[in-house]
Amino acid sequence: MRYEYDAFICHASEDKEDFVRPLANALHDKGMNIWYDEFSLKVGDSLRRSIDLGLKKSKYGIVVLSPIFFKKDWPQKELDGLTALEVDGRKIILPIWHKVNKKDVMQYSPILADKIAITSYRGMKHIVTEIVRVIQPKDKYEKLISDAMRRWLTHDILPSVEELYVLWENIDPQKLNPEEIAFIYASYLSRDDELEDWSQDNDIFSFEYLVDYLAKLSNFNKPILSAYPDIKVLSWALGGLLSWDDAGHTRICRLMIYEGNNKVSGLYCYIEAPFDKATEFIILRRNDFTTLIRYIPSQTEAERKKIDDTITKLYNRANRNKNNNV
Repeated sequence: MRYEYDAFICHASEDKEDFVRPLANALHDKGMNIWYDEFSLKVGDSLRRSIDLGLKKSKYGIVVLSPIFFKKDWPQKELDGLTALEVDGRKIILPIWHKVNKKDVMQYSPILADKIAITSYRGMKHIVTEIVRVIQPKDKYEKLISDAMRRWLTHDILPSVEELYVLWENIDPQKLNPEEIAFIYASYLSRDDELEDWSQDNDIFSFEYLVDYLAKLSNFNKPILSAYPDIKVLSWALGGLLSWDDAGHTRICRLMIYEGNNKVSGLYCYIEAPFDKATEFIILRRNDFTTLIRYIPSQTEAERKKIDDTITKLYNRANRNKNNNV
């Protein structure tokens, strides 16, 4: 069955401006079609009738449970009935606990309190991530990307050439977020030598087309390396400089950034394109990913030289570290 909406949001009208509208906008930014204006519930409205109306056109129903929501005095059977709604065995009601906890919900509906819910105190980003995970589950190739990124985050291991080839054959870049696109491209550059061996016996593949996507996803307007004054390149023994491709005007480094007492490792890439254009980005391994992307639509020779001198300095330092460790 095809639905007109991915989800509708059932909510107390008083929660619309400060929570529901920002939630709907955030989900819309993720490519979802959200229906919520007709579901601002007031005293006297029927909760179950509103839910049934939403489910005629929507794949899922998001119900925002808040102190104001419960003050509407819904009949007990209507609250309890939310947990029983299924389509072909699939749960279709996604509750959000907004400014309430399990004890609060328990007072109104013990059955509803036992249902797994998303809590708003963890922030809008978490709420949206959890909803997207249910409504738009990742296909196996998107899961391959997320697993590879988690492996790099926890163990500093980048995808193999074989994994990159599978992704090249199957991914749709329009479905990827900036972190995923930057990660795939940086991983591709890092396997430069191995790709040469691979191409002798297998299909040649390239992720160069992702540079155009990166340029469109630019979220930073200053030289990225200047944003981190204390940067060091890790030694070869610790996985230092991965590639130095003068012919292709591409640089990729593993960097260590020092922020006070904290050390943050990451990948930095600089890619020159025709017509004086360039793109640079950095991915940092904090508890989660931090990605800065800068598109340079018109780069002067002085600007290019400044960036190149900075990268060359990092490269030479990496070489010294490598030689010292031999």
